[in-house]
Amino acid sequence: MDMYAAVFEAASKKGLKVHPDVKLYLQFGSQKIKEYAETQGYVDLFREVGAEILDPSCGACIKAGP
Repeated sequence: MDMYAAVFEAASKKGLKVHPDVKLYLQFGSQKIKEYAETQGYVDLFREVGAEILDPSCGACIKAGP
């Protein structure tokens, strides 16, 4: 999450956002990672640049795996 936040923060400072034709999904690997991202203020940053936040889940549950 730290690396994503660094990239998104740099983009945000330049006024950049995810292109409207692009879907950017960001999913946390666990509740602990989600809580970390929330305490760091990353979740607001991710949403600000246009990421759609997904709660932790398995790939099969979101039809992203076998």
